Amino acid sequence: MQVVGREGFQQVSNGLQGIGQRCFLFGKVHTFSQKVNDAAKVRNNSCIYNFIDYFCAMESQNYCIAGRLRMLARVVTGLYNDAFTAEGVTFAQASLLMYIFPQPGVRQATLSKQLQIEKSAVSRDIQLMQRNGWITDNVRNGLFLTDEGTALAKRCHKIWKGLNQRVREELGTDAVDGLSLLSDKLLTKLPKE
Repeated sequence: MQVVGREGFQQVSNGLQGIGQRCFLFGKVHTFSQKVNDAAKVRNNSCIYNFIDYFCAMESQNYCIAGRLRMLARVVTGLYNDAFTAEGVTFAQASLLMYIFPQPGVRQATLSKQLQIEKSAVSRDIQLMQRNGWITDNVRNGLFLTDEGTALAKRCHKIWKGLNQRVREELGTDAVDGLSLLSDKLLTKLPKE
């Protein structure tokens, strides 16, 4: 198995031999499931996160910014989803619980807007959390956590805090600060409704 740092992605993409080849990224092992003979095939379809495509493209000035951001989001979201598995929630559900906890009565539309999540996705997660008994049934008056939901939100916050620190250490302060600057810049340019 190859342990890959930022500089090692081109080497990995050029050196993969075939089925079962593995590499390590963000504390997770990725196994290639298809026989590969060259870097082009690797870039197109062999990794669950398709990260090779984006990191190989980083070698030039013509990489796709949206593609890189989506790839990074998939990898990091996967880490967070794995961390919350023990609690029986996804990262999206844990985020909603942690967001509702300090502001009881928040409306779904507000969550959707502030978190930049499609209204239908918020609605699906809210309905599931209601069925699980984490959110009260009467959402017309806003969203309120049940006692069970409050306890779960607190456990999720503890998990999130530890994982966030781990990811910060792995990425480095400069990268995390750069990401914060980028997101702040992009979010302030969104059209006002």
